Amino acid sequence: SILALSLMRGRCRSIWADSLHDKGSITQTAGTSQIDGTLSASGGTQLNGGVLQGIGTVEGDVSNSGGTVAPGDSVGTLHLLNDYLQGAGGSIGIELGGTTPGSGFDVLDVGGSASLGGTVAVSLLNGFTPTVGDMFIFLQAGSITSTFDAVTCAGCGSNFDVVYGSDFAALQVAAVPLPASGWLLGVAFVILASQRRRRG
Repeated sequence: SILALSLMRGRCRSIWADSLHDKGSITQTAGTSQIDGTLSASGGTQLNGGVLQGIGTVEGDVSNSGGTVAPGDSVGTLHLLNDYLQGAGGSIGIELGGTTPGSGFDVLDVGGSASLGGTVAVSLLNGFTPTVGDMFIFLQAGSITSTFDAVTCAGCGSNFDVVYGSDFAALQVAAVPLPASGWLLGVAFVILASQRRRRG
């Protein structure tokens, strides 16, 4: 059953609660498509704008050239059965609210290959503060080629690196670098401590 359907024009919102077969090819330019069931598009889904989100399944290749793929209806897992391509203008939105995949943080599960670019846009939920070294495997695929161009996390106070394997990509919390003034103060402290030891 389809709870609501507006065909992705302007400020629309499309919600698939069960299944929709087979729509050939789909192009989204704006609005939000929430996939909580199965969306089948044998000709592929082209995301030129707007948001593709949900906890369901998309059949057919997904190409994200200018929109945002956001797994979950908050935190959750979105399944893409075939290939995923994210270009320089695309982004993937990942929410972190804990350390458990699918319930603590978002996961994009790709059955085919994932060719990556563009941005990973991270946001923290419910006051969650990850610690340095924490790792979040947010993308799983049959194979991965290329890498994301950037990671953003506005106002979250944490730095993130992306770690890649042959079939996954993970966010890892990195130490926040000291500002230049802090670095110089640290060097001065080490020198002063060394001089005191020599005098002693």
